[in-house]
Amino acid sequence: MIEDAFNTSAGEIKLSIPSIVLVEIFEKWLKNEEFRAKFYYEVFYLIKQSPNIEIKPIEREVLENLLKINGSLIKHDIHDKLILASAMMLNCPLITFDSYLIEYVNTNQVIPKILN
Repeated sequence: MIEDAFNTSAGEIKLSIPSIVLVEIFEKWLKNEEFRAKFYYEVFYLIKQSPNIEIKPIEREVLENLLKINGSLIKHDIHDKLILASAMMLNCPLITFDSYLIEYVNTNQVIPKILN
């Protein structure tokens, strides 16, 4: 399904990537010039070229949703909570394997569903 969003023609599959996802990638994975260049040409460049993919900034509504996340996620990683808050703003499914996010969404029904 993600591959469909990379199709160069506009299609039904739309992918919205919260900017915090890229920040987390930069922080954790882009430690040397070789990997940075590889990421740019193999991932980021393709994202920029796809009409079906957008990079979403951290908007006011995302921050408002962040304040609504409580319970089992209150002390969870801020990056993950911002990603969930972005999905809440868009009222769209979230792609994740994070068991804490999955449990929270299944319990609180804050977005339509989790895709993994």
